[in-house]
Amino acid sequence: DGEYSDFGEWSECSAECDGGIQNRVRQCDSPAPEHGGADCEGRPSEMRQCNAHQCPVCEDSNSSYNKCGSNCTKTCEESCEKPMVVHDDRLISFDFGGEGECEKRCECNEGYVSHMGECIDEDFCPVDGEYSDFGEWSECSAECDGGIQNRVRQCDSPAPEHGGADCEGRPSEMRQCNAHQCPVDGEYSDFGEWSECSAECDGGNQTRTRQCDNPAPEHGGADCEGEDSEMQGCNNHE
Repeated sequence: DGEYSDFGEWSECSAECDGGIQNRVRQCDSPAPEHGGADCEGRPSEMRQCNAHQCPVCEDSNSSYNKCGSNCTKTCEESCEKPMVVHDDRLISFDFGGEGECEKRCECNEGYVSHMGECIDEDFCPVDGEYSDFGEWSECSAECDGGIQNRVRQCDSPAPEHGGADCEGRPSEMRQCNAHQCPVDGEYSDFGEWSECSAECDGGNQTRTRQCDNPAPEHGGADCEGEDSEMQGCNNHE
C-alpha cells in the first residue's frame, strides 16, 4: 500500500498583510503503491492562512496600500478636447463660441503605478501568482490492471505577492497507468480417475490426466509446470 512522504516546505505567503495563503505538497512515494496495493490515503497538498495582520492605512485618499511616505501619489491637470483661448477670463471654444468641454486627467507620480484606478507604491505592486510547470509523474501505483500516477506543480512562477491573485487551477493532477491486464500463470487441477487397466492379468497399465485450467494461463502468463498425465502398472497376477 502507498504511503505519503513528509510534506515539503510551506510556499511563500501570497500576501504581506490582510491575510494570504500558503500551500505545501507531499508525494505518494514512501513507498509508492505496487502490485495492486491501495493508493495513499488523504490529500497530496494542504493550505493555510498567513499574514493575517491588517495592512497599514494611508491618509492619502489617492493611495491604497503603500509605504505611506508620500503626501501625494498622483498629479492631476485640467485638459480640454477642443482648442481654447482666454477671453474675458473665460475659456471659449474656437468652434462655435460655446464653452469648451474639459476633464481632469491624472497620472501617477514617479515611484507609483496605477492599479485598479489607484496609485500604489511600485515596490508593492500586486503580483498575481502563476504555476510553474508540472513535475515528473510519480511511479505507477500498480504494474498492471490499472494504477494511479500523480504530479504536482508549485505556485511560484511567480508566487503571488502584495495582494495579488492566487494561482488558478489545481496544484496536482492524477492519471491512470498500466491499464493492461496482469498475466495469469497456469495451475493444474487435481488428477482425474485412473483409466481401466489395459490387461486383465500378467500386468497392464492404467493412466490418469489433469487439466491446466485452475486457472488456465492468460495474458502472457506461464504455462502449467509438470506433466499432465501419469501411468501406473495394474493386474500383475498371472
